[in-house]
Amino acid sequence: MTTQTIRNGLSIVINVPPGQSVAVVAVSGTYSASITAGAGIGVIATAATGGTYGPYTDGTVILLTASALSEIDFDVAVTPVIISDTHVIAVIDPTTGAQGVALLGTPTSLVLTNATGLPTAGLVNLAVTTAKVADLAVTTAKIADGAVTSAQNKVKAVVALADAAATLTAAQMVDSSIFTITPTVARTLTTDTAANIVAALPRYQVGTWFDIIIVNTAAFDVTLAAGTGITIVGKAIINNVSGTWRARIDSATAITIYRG
Repeated sequence: MTTQTIRNGLSIVINVPPGQSVAVVAVSGTYSASITAGAGIGVIATAATGGTYGPYTDGTVILLTASALSEIDFDVAVTPVIISDTHVIAVIDPTTGAQGVALLGTPTSLVLTNATGLPTAGLVNLAVTTAKVADLAVTTAKIADGAVTSAQNKVKAVVALADAAATLTAAQMVDSSIFTITPTVARTLTTDTAANIVAALPRYQVGTWFDIIIVNTAAFDVTLAAGTGITIVGKAIINNVSGTWRARIDSATAITIYRG
């Protein structure tokens, strides 16, 4: 497998073949990882910035989740290798609004260009160790200036459901969005009401969407049922697999959830 990427709070289910490993690198932000099927089910990384997991003799399934404002690269192979791209990001001085461009090549180097008028103080902490300023109008750049509060990444926690019918609360669906369950009989998971979910998204607009993932680790049906104001389109049952649904806000009291 070649290097793949997830960003900004998204998750991916990785099927690791027997004898292979997973290498993960946080280009920015952090990630969490859990084994959802196979030996050693449970959390294997929380708020991590890099690591190699495996090899897994009999193969495994890993749920990898990126933090908010992040870029997470990963590879699956007998000897996995991460090859990260170079990305362009905008740099804005919070005091004056002056703008520049940062060419981010590796986690330890940063080149600032075209930053005319950008003052010495005020660059947001970019978690790098070296900086070069190309514009002649700027003589110095200060990383992690004490007057600026660094942005905080929000780490999403996986919700481990009990072996029982349950209601997925609005907070769980919006803030966590990843659920695991190991049923011993068929179970039904019911969404919260559309009104409650919309209330958990204070800056929503019609068309706003988010994903939820349910990982069923046993050979019994798990059914996603609609709460008040919810319409589910597509297959609502999963059995010994994971399922992804995309919830789209139609109004303050109506949401349509589409099976991925």
